[in-house]
Amino acid sequence: MIYRLLTFILLVSWAGVQAQYKIDIKIKGAEQKNVQFGYYYADKQYVLKTEKADEKGKIVFQGKEKLARGLYLVMLENQMYFDVLVSDDQEFSIECDTSNLTQSMKIKGSTENAYFYEFQQEIINPVQERGKLSVRLYELPKTSDSVAIIEKRISEINTLTENAWKKYAQKSGNSFLTNLLTAFNGEPEFAYSNEVFFEHINFADSGLVRSPALNRVCKLLLARNLNANKPISIMKAEIIQLLEKSKANKEVYAYVFTHFLSFFHSFQRDGINELFVFLHDEYIAKGKTPWFDEKAQAQIKEEADVFRYSLIGSNAYNINLESLSGEQIALNTLEFEHIFVFFWSTGCGHCEEASKILRDFMVQNKTLDLAIYSVYVKEDRKAWADFVSQYGSNEWFNVWDPKNESLYKQHYYISSTPIMYVLDRNKKIINKFSGDAPIKSYLETIVKNEK
Repeated sequence: MIYRLLTFILLVSWAGVQAQYKIDIKIKGAEQKNVQFGYYYADKQYVLKTEKADEKGKIVFQGKEKLARGLYLVMLENQMYFDVLVSDDQEFSIECDTSNLTQSMKIKGSTENAYFYEFQQEIINPVQERGKLSVRLYELPKTSDSVAIIEKRISEINTLTENAWKKYAQKSGNSFLTNLLTAFNGEPEFAYSNEVFFEHINFADSGLVRSPALNRVCKLLLARNLNANKPISIMKAEIIQLLEKSKANKEVYAYVFTHFLSFFHSFQRDGINELFVFLHDEYIAKGKTPWFDEKAQAQIKEEADVFRYSLIGSNAYNINLESLSGEQIALNTLEFEHIFVFFWSTGCGHCEEASKILRDFMVQNKTLDLAIYSVYVKEDRKAWADFVSQYGSNEWFNVWDPKNESLYKQHYYISSTPIMYVLDRNKKIINKFSGDAPIKSYLETIVKNEK
């Protein structure tokens, strides 16, 4: 899959900066145990090194190449871990106790890490208290006299934690710690707008690539568009806006761009493939993504060219598939005002529902000059025939290609079912729907327009 290729490209892009790092660690309770040192990337963690602590719990992680700026972590065998900031200070020491990693943490040689743990030590008890109060508040009836008292205390804790992160951000000045604290705590309370568009993120700081911060930014932009079913044009405009901001740092830009490219390659929803093609045509093809080598560019272009066949406004790719009776039926031979190209599979409840919806629609609207080119995407012929008899209609053009010899799955991007393409008489794609609910909604719209 393209996702693995793109992730690899970015993971290796920051290696090779000549310098040295050395982190001396002493962990009480980790004597003679394996300790791992790794870093955050997107929503995952990757191990760089594994060392065995000596009889006093001492480990040294070091290397001849300077570490890339970011949020790292030290992982113990019992799934305990603690975070470490890496930026300018790359030779420092850490001492802690497994009985309470955060409260026992002592840092020497790294002001940022010292402030990082002072901040955590200051808020850990209030945050734990807030968690317990939130559970208690959920359990109480709204009429309880305790509700107002608990809500007041939660508000006080919120103010305390806000003041704490702002204090340490100010103390740290222009640093990775400041940018990290602000990224996680400075998010606006209300919805974003063009005026307040991820203003709390310092896109010039490459360290945010090796932290969950940028991953959250990208996911938030996608979620607030997809969950609200906003038009693709709005999502495209916001992605362009975010990409422009991310250009403040080449590594941040590469991360943000590749996150969206990978997402639009794999996510199945109307119009999403259009955004993959857009990113290729407007950025990669125009030389705006220099981190992709020729092989990667060729692979992405190949994917984009396949997606073009299924974009709204494109001419539908002609497929010539076998019917239940054994004859070949080519899509481009159908002469109807409207053609629904319906892809479905057995063992799919949404396909069953969509088939019944289409069947009822056809029965109730016989005057429409409409044909359904119904493509079964699996290989069990008996299951196909039984499904058509139970859920579909013998009046449809029921076809299949069990070995995908026509490559219809690629040209129509069949990664899930049901999917329905709407074609006009000239075989141009005028709409596309994934799932039974969108198909039903579209058919209801047709009925309303006919009245």
